[in-house]
Amino acid sequence: MRQRLLVCLHIPIVFLLLVMILACTRTVKIQPASLQLNSPLKNLQSKSFLVKNFNDVRGVKENTIQGVGSCAAHRPIKEIVRTAITNELLRNGHRCVEQVKGDSADYIIEGSVYECGHSSTSIGFTTNRTIKVGLKLTVTRNDSRTTYFTKKYEGLSFKKDMGACSPSCISDMVNRALMNAVQDFSLDKEFIGYLKGG
Repeated sequence: MRQRLLVCLHIPIVFLLLVMILACTRTVKIQPASLQLNSPLKNLQSKSFLVKNFNDVRGVKENTIQGVGSCAAHRPIKEIVRTAITNELLRNGHRCVEQVKGDSADYIIEGSVYECGHSSTSIGFTTNRTIKVGLKLTVTRNDSRTTYFTKKYEGLSFKKDMGACSPSCISDMVNRALMNAVQDFSLDKEFIGYLKGG
């Protein structure tokens, strides 16, 4: 009788552990779409950029979306952000060269991701969710390593719901936050002014 009771108690515990393990292994695909805005980058004479591999300075696993224990990105956040910046330059008529051809680039872009996280507050049955993506870019003229431009760009996305946020919801929110950060970069008058000066 006692053994049967122990077995009955262990079954729910094992089941809960399996659910927790499976929940922790969900990945979300973050695939930001190209912006559809008229960026002042498009009005510049075509330039070439070497976009170096980005760093992740958050101190967590590189595919972690902080504050969302059950989901992780399908590839490192720093790679997703680098791809989004590269695509925005290409979309606006500029060239991006590979590392081995770096000497032929007009400018070198180095970047780091310092935030990609989820926070939420609950009021009654409603949950207010926020995702924030933060990146820092340093742009240097290839022929003059002493002239550089550095700035932080941040993007936010918001959502209200009345239940748990699904992986597709997290994916959509991260995509929107990242696109808002890229838009901030693409419309930045200081960055455009730096490029015009070179």
